[in-house]
Amino acid sequence: MIPEAREMATAIGVVVDKLLQANILDAESYGARERLLAQLRSLGRAREWRYTVDRTNGFVFQRLTDNHGDVYSPVVSVAGIDVNPGAEGAPPVRRLDVSLELRYAYAVDRTVRWHFDQANCDDTSVQPGPRFHLQYGGHVHQDRTRDARLSIPRWSHPPMDLVLLLEVVTANFFEEKWLDLRDDIEWCRQIRVAQTLYFTHYHAKLQQSLVVSQGTFLGSVWADSWRG
Repeated sequence: MIPEAREMATAIGVVVDKLLQANILDAESYGARERLLAQLRSLGRAREWRYTVDRTNGFVFQRLTDNHGDVYSPVVSVAGIDVNPGAEGAPPVRRLDVSLELRYAYAVDRTVRWHFDQANCDDTSVQPGPRFHLQYGGHVHQDRTRDARLSIPRWSHPPMDLVLLLEVVTANFFEEKWLDLRDDIEWCRQIRVAQTLYFTHYHAKLQQSLVVSQGTFLGSVWADSWRG
């Protein structure tokens, strides 16, 4: 079930508002919220929708200190999410590229970044690796010498969008506050909007792999196998 653009806007708005109210997201994230909701609300009841969240103006969490005493903020951005009904039985997403960066306040030469991505594929070529994957690194646009030197490994991972990643980051870096949020009925209801959209086909693929006599789950979700 693909939510309407306005329904996805509601889910994102509720999740972000609760993170702002709990002082988990920094106040500068309010601007990212307004820009994103405007993108989705302009599409109204459409079930084909897309959005981006620029890295330089992403969802910024409150500052934290690592084990060496260096100050950083987790930042979530979206290079692109493009949702559409697609073919029968296929995941309803053309593009899914969400990232988490640990942005250091003073160690400007340090880059820590993960991508939750979908393999690039078209009629003639397929990117090697799992269709949905987790990948370390990414481009550092202001200084490409700091780019990660490897494009692999691409770790098999369930699809991850903005809403789902915001919860994962909250649970890992602000666990005490997340323990309260996970019992919040409205929080859970809006998180499930994203879960239903992105996990339904992934779950079906897993279930299917458990009843076949040949192959493995990883083989079934490798991009060249899972093209439809």
